[in-house]
Amino acid sequence: MSLSNIFKDAHRRVSIAKQRVQHDRSRMWTGLDYPSGMKEAIKKGFMTPVFSETPRILGWYTFTEAGWAEYDRLYGEAPDYFSPDFFNYSTPFGRIAA
Repeated sequence: MSLSNIFKDAHRRVSIAKQRVQHDRSRMWTGLDYPSGMKEAIKKGFMTPVFSETPRILGWYTFTEAGWAEYDRLYGEAPDYFSPDFFNYSTPFGRIAA
């Protein structure tokens, strides 16, 4: 998965957590993918696995401090993922497309 899609999916998951009144970032699982799909995010220090990784098996991931900082930079001013305005929002990766 590209970094753009990883952060877009994480924003969706963070928006869901906020709707459920779960604001503790240390407990948010912000990614679900295969280890190969998260390789770039892990290498850049943005994500870490919640449990040990197993090749070809979906696993949960969470942001590191650097990941949260990048998320805040990209989506700090973004509307909620479920708002129609979200798909008119532009990030450094480019315009968000549905």
